[in-house]
Amino acid sequence: VQGSGMTRDDIIKLASDAGIIPSPSTQSFLERFAQLVAEHEREELCKYFQELEDKATSVRDKMYLSGVQFVIRARGQQSEGEQHE
Repeated sequence: VQGSGMTRDDIIKLASDAGIIPSPSTQSFLERFAQLVAEHEREELCKYFQELEDKATSVRDKMYLSGVQFVIRARGQQSEGEQHE
């Protein structure tokens, strides 16, 4: 599913593991839920790396950690673009 890093089969398996019986009527809900979880996870990762960047003392480490955040956010923007196509 775009934006989540998971395939439809992954989502169906996770839903089944959680006791949700996937059906055609719940498919789009589950896909959207997976996208929202992925967005939240990306934001939490960026917060974590921002905290590390704030504590870093070397310019090299600060640049590296800033780059990590950039890549994570770019992944989210790439996923948003795929959804609108």
